[in-house]
Amino acid sequence: MPFHQVYSNVAERWTSPLLQDVVRPLQAAGLLAATLASEQRKWRGVAMLPQRTNVHADIDPLSDAWQEVGDRMRDIRATRGKYIRLDLK
Repeated sequence: MPFHQVYSNVAERWTSPLLQDVVRPLQAAGLLAATLASEQRKWRGVAMLPQRTNVHADIDPLSDAWQEVGDRMRDIRATRGKYIRLDLK
């Protein structure tokens, strides 16, 4: 077998710093829509690209007004918006 794969138990996976300190806050902010695969040191899923609510954001990027968290969560539930696959390691 050319590759050695390490399997961690479920408790180790859910208490990993990646999931606790990165993935969960991004989910709470309405930026992550779905988890495709999750390991202790790796997360793969679907991220929502938030929309700007400021119509002049292209002219003045410092005047960014982003979509509210509740609006993002509602769009995720309704599968509206733009999504990308995201890998975190």
